[in-house]
Amino acid sequence: MKVVLLAAALAVVITAPAAAQSMTDQINSVYAAQQQQEAAASAAAAAQQAEQQRLEAKHEAAIQAAEKQRAAERAEAIEIAKKKESTAEAEKKRNEEYTDQLRELQIEKEKLELQAEKTRVNRENDYVNAQLKQQNAETDVIQSKADANRNVSSGVKTFLDKTGEAEVNDSTK
Repeated sequence: MKVVLLAAALAVVITAPAAAQSMTDQINSVYAAQQQQEAAASAAAAAQQAEQQRLEAKHEAAIQAAEKQRAAERAEAIEIAKKKESTAEAEKKRNEEYTDQLRELQIEKEKLELQAEKTRVNRENDYVNAQLKQQNAETDVIQSKADANRNVSSGVKTFLDKTGEAEVNDSTK
């Protein structure tokens, strides 16, 4: 496109007999046109480079924002994990304390049951001893009755013997 414009400008300048410009004027005007085109091309390149830099800066800012967002999400995920872990740890501790209390209650219950069993056994021993004493007392009563019956029988025998002897003595007199 540059070449076409340059050729067209050159053709207009060369073929214009009415202006009768000198060769230097023609070269100068071609040079001026070329300088304008180069300036326009340079300005366009600078604008394109500025646009490229702006896009790169925008892209870099987007990358940094995305990294910052990811870092914030990671930090939030770590915080959530820490909260879950501390909650789980607290629940585990609570469960262990509850289990310890249950064990202590079970041990206390077993101690009380053992003490109650000891008390019952001691009472049974007391009951057995009381029964033995009662049986001994009954045996003593039976023995006393037997002794009393024996004594009565001996007394009746003695009385009857004496009565018989007295009657024999009375009849012999």
